[in-house]
Amino acid sequence: MPSSWLGMSLSGSLLSRTFRQDIVRFSSLWIGMAAASAWSAAAGIGGNSAWAADALTPPPLSAPSPAPSAPPPAPLSEAAQQHLRDLQDKARSLELAHSPMWRTLLHYQQHPLTRSDRSLADDPDFFLSPVGAHDAQRELDATLAAFFDPTVRHALEQNAACRFIARYQWLDSELGFDKAVMPAADCPRYRQWREGIRADKVTLIFPSAYLNSPASMYGHTFLRLDPKTEPGQTASPLLSYAIN
Repeated sequence: MPSSWLGMSLSGSLLSRTFRQDIVRFSSLWIGMAAASAWSAAAGIGGNSAWAADALTPPPLSAPSPAPSAPPPAPLSEAAQQHLRDLQDKARSLELAHSPMWRTLLHYQQHPLTRSDRSLADDPDFFLSPVGAHDAQRELDATLAAFFDPTVRHALEQNAACRFIARYQWLDSELGFDKAVMPAADCPRYRQWREGIRADKVTLIFPSAYLNSPASMYGHTFLRLDPKTEPGQTASPLLSYAIN
């Protein structure tokens, strides 16, 4: 390296280091002067002390608004209480909590180490019992009890019978709900979704493997829900819904 370049490099390095030190000193001096000016203004020395006090006073912390809570469930009649006990006893005698359908609805699987049940669902709103994530029987008892409460208790503005309509329909087919005692399960959002799909038949699709896409390298299956065609219309699978 030529001596002139070396001298220029050393001088530039020393200059940049000195410049950085000056910047640090100037910043510290400016911050100190600003703080002193603010405090002197707050003390009434050369300035509007009221304005300075307002500027230095932090805004009051507002208390968090309480979360909206649903009203407590209405007390059940004696007939409803007896019917709930009968349903829970029948479910225990049939061991519905250990049936494959209930375990599928709640996504239960055995832990590979402890061999105890756990649900793959990690949303607390998915369960009606505080221990429902790992106790199938208590979740079933809590589900049956929730079906007797028509109160909306979720952000989706639906009662338990409409939020978990698959549980409701399956337990009704297994236990036989007395609709004269239980509240009616009126689910407008489910009806709107069902009418929008208008499924008339289900087709099992197996796409062939596509090596350029890792997601379908080994192929996969999905269900296609084909709507019912009206007279004069041509059926098109592009308008069908799919369940992957």
